[in-house]
Amino acid sequence: MLLKHKYGVESKEVTETVAILDECIGKIVDACDDDYRIVLFSDHGQFTINYNIHINSLLKEHGMVDFENKKYEAFVQSAGGSGFLHAKSDEAMNKALKIINDNKELWA
Repeated sequence: MLLKHKYGVESKEVTETVAILDECIGKIVDACDDDYRIVLFSDHGQFTINYNIHINSLLKEHGMVDFENKKYEAFVQSAGGSGFLHAKSDEAMNKALKIINDNKELWA
């Protein structure tokens, strides 16, 4: 549903469109007899994002990432609304997690 991308998840446009879709699905369900099973699913969810945190920039400030020379102790790989923290060692992982946790004011 591209409306969510354009107007936001909680917008009037999305709410109205979901109501129309709900009515259409209701008509389909009502038209089917008991021998039919209808399954609806989504490929992913969506939520409103109010701010972004650039964790790799934070790790770079602490010398853990060198993008220009493609070297790192730890970095975050973005995956849509989540990310994966990669580290070359347990020590690097602990250091990166400490840097992230010590900067919680960035995500408030």
